[in-house]
Amino acid sequence: MPVKAQNYTWSQQTTPTTNQLNCIQFLNNFEGYSVGWGGTILKTLNGGTDWVAVNSPTTEIIVGLHFVDINTGYICDTGGTVFKTTDGSLSWDMVYDNSLKPCDNIHYNNGRLFILRDNDVLYTDDGGVSWDSTIVGGFSPESMDFVSNSVGFCVGGLGSISKTLDGGITWVTLPNISTSITLWDIYAVTSTKLIVVGSSGAIFQSTDTGLTWNMVPSGVSNHLYTVHFTNATHGIVAGENDAVLETTDGGTTWIATPTGMTNLYIDVYVANQTIAYLCGANGSIYRSPGGVEDIAALEYTGPDTVCVGQPFVFSFTFANVGTGIATNPGFQVLAGGSALFGDTITWVGNLVQGDTVEHFQANAVLNSPGTVSIIIFSTEQFNQANNAIFVDIEVVAPTPTEVTGGGVFCPGDTLTLEASGGNSYYWVSGLDSGADVTSSIQEVTPLLTTQYLVEIQQDYCKVLDTALAELDQNCDTIELIIPAEHYAFSPNNDGVNDFLVLDFLDGTLYPNSVSIFNRWGDRVYYTDNYDNVELYWDGTYGERNSPPGTYFFIAESEETGTVKGWIQLVK
Repeated sequence: MPVKAQNYTWSQQTTPTTNQLNCIQFLNNFEGYSVGWGGTILKTLNGGTDWVAVNSPTTEIIVGLHFVDINTGYICDTGGTVFKTTDGSLSWDMVYDNSLKPCDNIHYNNGRLFILRDNDVLYTDDGGVSWDSTIVGGFSPESMDFVSNSVGFCVGGLGSISKTLDGGITWVTLPNISTSITLWDIYAVTSTKLIVVGSSGAIFQSTDTGLTWNMVPSGVSNHLYTVHFTNATHGIVAGENDAVLETTDGGTTWIATPTGMTNLYIDVYVANQTIAYLCGANGSIYRSPGGVEDIAALEYTGPDTVCVGQPFVFSFTFANVGTGIATNPGFQVLAGGSALFGDTITWVGNLVQGDTVEHFQANAVLNSPGTVSIIIFSTEQFNQANNAIFVDIEVVAPTPTEVTGGGVFCPGDTLTLEASGGNSYYWVSGLDSGADVTSSIQEVTPLLTTQYLVEIQQDYCKVLDTALAELDQNCDTIELIIPAEHYAFSPNNDGVNDFLVLDFLDGTLYPNSVSIFNRWGDRVYYTDNYDNVELYWDGTYGERNSPPGTYFFIAESEETGTVKGWIQLVK
């Protein structure tokens, strides 16, 4: 029966062997391998619901396992032989053999494969074509891990530990963590934090990249053989006599999370905060949680026709049709065979069996006109072909638009602008306040050269088009002073620049009104017929001097239209 723990609920899976299993690795939520005595190689394609024995190239004890991807993997055995597959375990090729040097473990880092052996480490950078060896110190390494591409650690008997700074080519022996405890496994939790487990229930933690080590209470005296983390906080250690412990704080504290069976566990693989696997004696494999999640993508809701290059929103529903809990399931959306969003879309949360959820996705863009085939499927899915969503979306280009009525003008001229080619219109810029921005026809009386921008909505596309009204410099009219966008004055009674001069206004020639506002939107001054002589702003508000700062003005007249700008009041 499953035993409930803080995060992990274990159930035993059925395997076709009673041989001890020494290693376990999952390549995704469904495909995994476990290897062990008698050359046993087990494989699952459904998260462990079914484990099958696959072709093995050896009858020796397999003690090392690592798959680089779903096709390429390596195993090594106690006969000193290293085997490689490039077809997902259908066949294996021997890439190294030395019966005088039994293999103890495998590690892979930054393209380099390491084979841990008695008193040294074998490594290859070309997939096993050529090999070199190095000495890690005066001990036989049991485990290895790296905090970066170049910095790594090896541990072994009697608390031995060594360090590399060049990616594992050379090693320097460090002071022993302990002189009486065999260190069986090491894991780099972060770039600075390391966890080591060993005999007699020992757990050691370093938070300064191996400079110092502290023993962490484990609450058990059984040997601990394996440690694995899924992130910086959640990890599991395991060993003999059902010694299984979990941490949720990066290894500072540990609680017991046993399977309920007195068993020996040699390896652990932690997929996430709820899914993990143990393997060990008598062909045993345990999974947490007990069932296997299987996410089915069900239905697409969204447009069947979109505009090329323009974002659209769609949603899709999905359900957990498996028997286990799905945590933060991920999805891929393929458009014409390519990932539409690049990375996997993640739905955050837990889905129990039977749960159905709708996910909304914004900012989808299709950049090629024509019919595009969309496929939506979960990366958690076992049977993706049957449970995927298939939909065809027609991608169309915008039809031609036009805005007429622009051109050269003189002050006082009225231009009639007309937009066409759409179902609705929205003028984005250029119009005076109060204009009906949704009308396709606009009458404008510009003062300056102005670009009028209109948003034209078609059946599936939204188009921006413009009309340019350009001031004719040869107009036969009164001289017009073009307003600046920014003015400044210093009302300090020194006789120089003591009031605001709006050089484009003359109260006798241009009847007008002027309002001035502070930065909080309070109107501090108003007058009709601002003339820069008798009617002007001297920087006061009521009977008080206004504080220095930035102010905003709005000037309106028939000749100039509405003019807005900024004022800097300085003392």
